[in-house]
Amino acid sequence: MKKLFITLFILVAVGVGTIISLTFFLDKAIINGAETFGPELTGGKVLIEKVDLNILSGSGKISGITIGNPKGFATDAAIKLKSIQVAIDLKSLLGNKIRVKQVLIDGPEITYETSLKGNNLNTILANIQTATSSTEQNSTKPTGKEQPGKQMQIDDLLIKNGTISLSATILKGKALAVDLPQIHLQDIGKDGDDASIAEVTKKVFTKLHQATISAVSKSGLLDTKTTIKTIKEKVKGFFNSFGN
Repeated sequence: MKKLFITLFILVAVGVGTIISLTFFLDKAIINGAETFGPELTGGKVLIEKVDLNILSGSGKISGITIGNPKGFATDAAIKLKSIQVAIDLKSLLGNKIRVKQVLIDGPEITYETSLKGNNLNTILANIQTATSSTEQNSTKPTGKEQPGKQMQIDDLLIKNGTISLSATILKGKALAVDLPQIHLQDIGKDGDDASIAEVTKKVFTKLHQATISAVSKSGLLDTKTTIKTIKEKVKGFFNSFGN
């Protein structure tokens, strides 16, 4: 009986150790993958502070996500996310299509920066479109053997309680705030709509970009006269601060 308890204890210890090791491996893999693959898509740095994934349930949280701006913009980041709640079908990790059952992004901070070259979100979207086009072209080249890349499916994605900071390069990072409307997407990459991870990223960012442009346009802050007046007031206030 004593040997049986010792054997069971060893099995449990090994099992727990394996789960912890797998969780640690997956957490690191997600961070390394995002921070390596992300800049190739967006043209700016992508940073993640922490990933907590439950290897048994497939639920988890990604914390401290920063998507940096491409070169030429004054603000430090285009998007900051305190956390993303996810639920993944773990069995799908073994197949060709990763199924994400749910994504919840609560309180994203979007910075919409304009300059003489254009705006940062347009630049990022253009970079993503270029990257996905290159991926599609490479995947259609004949290799003698069909080797499709990893596909992704997101059943439900909700972005809520977001804020947009409208900034102009001339303001040196100072911004004006606008609310981001709620974004709800379903069945991305489902059924016959096969989509690579890069293509799913493009679809989500395109919706985010459209919602941002719409919100900023409705606010009137994109109106040239309003923007110039606001910029003049900000610049005047900036210089007046030196006289106090």
